[in-house]
Amino acid sequence: MVPIQHIHPILVHFPIVLIYTLAAIDLVALAGGSAVTRKSGAGTISTFVALAAGVFAIGTWFFGGLALDHAEAAGFS
Repeated sequence: MVPIQHIHPILVHFPIVLIYTLAAIDLVALAGGSAVTRKSGAGTISTFVALAAGVFAIGTWFFGGLALDHAEAAGFS
């Protein structure tokens, strides 16, 4: 099992990559002439990527707090 303090560094890159992926999907859809705001395939994909980025950001925040608590308990300021 991965120690609790190592989960934050693992998760921290997922929201960053998903935000860039979201921007790329939106730009490709807009360049192709389809809107990402209506009920289209690109809009659905864009919505799920945005939700995944949010979920990973919340998880990263949560495990970052746990990692900070662990580091402070070990004597780091």
